[in-house]
Formats: sequence, structure tokens, C-alpha cells
Amino acid sequence: MTYRWIVAVLRSFAFFLTVIIVSECFIPSPPPQQNKRPNIVIILADDLGRADVGFTEGNFQTPTPNIDQLAWEGVILNRHYSLPTCGPSRAALMASKYPHQTGMFIPISEGEPWGLPLKFKIMPQYFKELGYQTVAIGKWDPVKFCGRDSYENDKFVPVEVVNNDYLPELLLEKAEQKIYNADPNKPLFLYYATPTPRASQDGPLGNESQLTMPQYLQRPPIQKLSAKFTERRKQLAQIQALDEQVKHIVDALRNKGILDNTIIAFMSDNGAADASHYDIDPGLQRGVIHGSNWPMRHSKSHDFEGGVRTPSFIWSPLIKRSGRVYNDLFHLIDWLPTLYEAACGSWVSQSPDPYREGSVSQGKAINEGIPQGKGAPRNDLVVELTPNGRRAFISNQLDRQGNVLNMWKFIKGPTWTKKFLGWTRTEGTSAQDQVKLVTPASANCQKYPPGTEVGEKCNPNVAACLFELIPDPCEARNLAKEGAAFVQHLEHMINVTHAQSMIPSESRFFDPRSHPDRWNQRWVPWMDADLREDVASRVVSYAPFNPPSAF
Repeated sequence: MTYRWIVAVLRSFAFFLTVIIVSECFIPSPPPQQNKRPNIVIILADDLGRADVGFTEGNFQTPTPNIDQLAWEGVILNRHYSLPTCGPSRAALMASKYPHQTGMFIPISEGEPWGLPLKFKIMPQYFKELGYQTVAIGKWDPVKFCGRDSYENDKFVPVEVVNNDYLPELLLEKAEQKIYNADPNKPLFLYYATPTPRASQDGPLGNESQLTMPQYLQRPPIQKLSAKFTERRKQLAQIQALDEQVKHIVDALRNKGILDNTIIAFMSDNGAADASHYDIDPGLQRGVIHGSNWPMRHSKSHDFEGGVRTPSFIWSPLIKRSGRVYNDLFHLIDWLPTLYEAACGSWVSQSPDPYREGSVSQGKAINEGIPQGKGAPRNDLVVELTPNGRRAFISNQLDRQGNVLNMWKFIKGPTWTKKFLGWTRTEGTSAQDQVKLVTPASANCQKYPPGTEVGEKCNPNVAACLFELIPDPCEARNLAKEGAAFVQHLEHMINVTHAQSMIPSESRFFDPRSHPDRWNQRWVPWMDADLREDVASRVVSYAPFNPPSAF
């Protein structure tokens, strides 16, 4: 690699944040009457891996016909990026901001007195201003339900009075209720954060099985998998449960008569946590769920593609050019401006936000089908930026006409696991029997196959890594040594453009005053004097969740 060639390529980079000025309303005549705005339904899966749905890499082992139908009829966001862990992802989705802008760098645990600061306006507030009725159901962070215990309106709902329903089913029934009872004169905004497929296991180390959907174990694809992969079978059952949830939500929208005026956004909060290597590295033990990101490298909690490149699509009859794969960069923080403008709101007319940086509306590119790489709405994104030195950044390499020639990824800093930094093949598959077909959304790793590093080994704990994502989506060839000039330039850009705006972490240690032993064995808002005594002293009610009125 000559110096002249390095300089030429560096000059072709465009490191900037793109802002779309024109609102892209998905319905014909903005501004519409209030009840004509499209309904917005967001389905957020928990720890869903790239190889855990059919439309990406799963295919035969994890057939998800209901999810797949929506994906192929809509627009598959094939380079959709989340954060590597759940709490930061959910905060980023709601606030449309990177974690270094909100201080939400790590997940929240029980009894910790912190969260997303109230100064940040979140997604439902934006849609309320457009006249929407807003509903949020499911997991925020954390969700530490033990088996089947749940609450409704602060009332305990024990298992014996809900006909053996489990949490994911209870949440689904509540979502169906809300759709059925929605005011027909107002558009609906529904945020459905399901605990599946992570709900397949529970326990302090994530290896004490808590199967919550046993009926799905009898489905043929699961029975076909060898019984020696017991935990993977349970994971597949949860993925089947997730697919059924999507079906029920779509049916509820159809029965309500509003499906044709609805936008459905589907995504995962991060990659799957896999179990194949937890025995050699204690850092992998917590949160193991036997998911799969193959052929992407590594898993949840890591900045490699397996931890952050997540399955996603947008579906709606209102999209002008649907039934395709969108291969430009899309970050979780882009959902709010994209959906807000799809609902005929003007994102740029919002009052100036000193904390806003980096979110981009991609509505025009999605709706009108701008060719891949030609005038892409987003040309770079922060994968992760933390106070402890984790740095990960992706940037497009452009030609003089603004077309994308390549995507470069930079990773540096401490990793969650130290001993294992590689790939995990989907349990029950092999190189000879991959149990899949290649689709337009599959990662093409033929040039640099997963599983074996080519040349310089990548260890971000020791030195920065550099990958070309278009020819090497599986991150098998580390070019940091050969492309040292790229590494320096990318690191400079993330430090100058983003790190200088990083705010301190909001995280706080566990507060002993929160422990359920102090509050009638319940988690309560212990720091709010007006609520804590009232909630803790309420008589336990055995009234179950209200049954859905139409489904």
C-alpha cells in the first residue's frame, strides 16, 4: 500500500453528518387530518441475533414466516445498527441520541437510582404533539421478572389466576387490547418491547433454564434439531413465540381496520448472546441465551458486527417502493426522525436541541428507493463511545459524486470478554450443513470467510482494528497495520467530532433503601415520598390481567 494511494483514498472520505431538510411524509397530502396520519407500531425484540430470523441468515433452522413476510413485503434495513447492550439501545431509540449524549452507557439494574435524564424529550412525547394516542408495553430496562410474576396497575398477578399465562403472552394480550380499544379518531403510536427471545432463560448466570413457551417446542423445525442442543431448542421456541406475537399484532391491526394506514418498524436492541464459549471466559456467562449471529463476528456486549448489526425492517402499504433490501447505514437513533417525518411531522422545525447530534431522517431514501450508495442519508455512525475508552466508528468512503465506494470500521478499547473474540457457528449447523439458503439480505463473506482471521489478528484491548465492511462484512481481515493512516484519521474524527461532546455517565450504585425487604417484598419508587408508601402498603390483589375484549 503506497503513501500516494493512502492519501488519495483519505481524500475520498467524507466525514460529516448528513441532515435531510425536506420532510418525507408517507401519505399523499401533508399536513393530513389528525386521524389520517399513519399509525406507528414499533416492535423491539430482545437479544435477537442475525441468524435467529429467516429473512437474514436463519432460513430453515429458525423459520419465522410472519416476520419474514413483513420483511420481504417492506424494506429490509440490512445495515441496521444498535448499541451492544439493551439499556443504551432503548434510551437511544427513545431519545434519538447516542449514549455519549445522554450518559446512558450501560444497562440499569434493580435498585440503582438513575435512568435517562428527564431533560430529554422522548419518542411518545413527539407523537403526542402530532395528535397521537400513545401506548408503551413491555421491557424498558431492566426487566427482572422471576418466572411468571407480573403486575398490572401496581397489583400483583400470580400465576394461578391467569390460567398459566406467561409474561410475553400477557404483554401480547395487553397490546391486542390497546389496539382494539384505540380511539378511531386519533392515530395510534404503539411501542411494543417484547422480552422474547431472551425470556427463554433466567438466573444469575443466565444458565438456569426458565422456559416460558413450552408449546412451541413441538413445532417441526425445533423437533428436527438434535436433542443434544437442548438449550438451542428452547431458544428456537422463543423465536417461534416472537413470530406468533408479530402475527397477532398484525391481525389485531387488520381486525381493527387500520392496517392499511400503519407503519410497522421491527428491530432488535442488540445482537444475541451465544453460549458456545462462556465456559472459557467468565465475561460471557451473564445473559447467555443460545442465540446466534453467525456469520457475524462475536455477540452481544461487543462492538463487532455480531453485537451491533441487528435484524430490522420497516413495513407499510404506504411506502412507495417496497419489497427490497436497503443496504445503506441506518442507526437506531434514526428511527425517531424517520417515523416522525413519515407521520408528516417536520423534524427540522423542532426547537433547537443542544443535545441533538447525529440522528438522521431516512424517510425519503426508504420511501422513494434511492439507489444504494447514491446520496446516502447517513455517511457515518458511532458504534460505541464510552468514558472507559471504548471507541467504534463506521464511515463511508465516497467518490467525487458522493457514491459509496466502501465502508470502513474502526474498533479500539476494552472488550467485555478477553479470551474469546471470534465467531460462534449456529448450534446444530456445520460448514457442510448450514441449514440455510443465501438470500439478498445474507452477508456475503465468501472473500474472507468467518471463523479464521486473515493476516493481523484483531484484539481491540491491545490495538485498534480496521475492517472493510463491504468486501469483509464478517470482520475476518484486520487492516489496521496496513492502513495505519486510516486508523489515525478515523480515531481523530471520532475524538474531535464526538468525544468532545461526551457527557459523564448517569450510572449510580445500588441503593440499599430500594430493597424489597423494606417495601413488602416489592420494588417500589423508593425515592418518591409521595408514591413509595402508597405502593408498598397496597393490599395484594388477585385480579388477573383483563382478558382481551376481541381477540
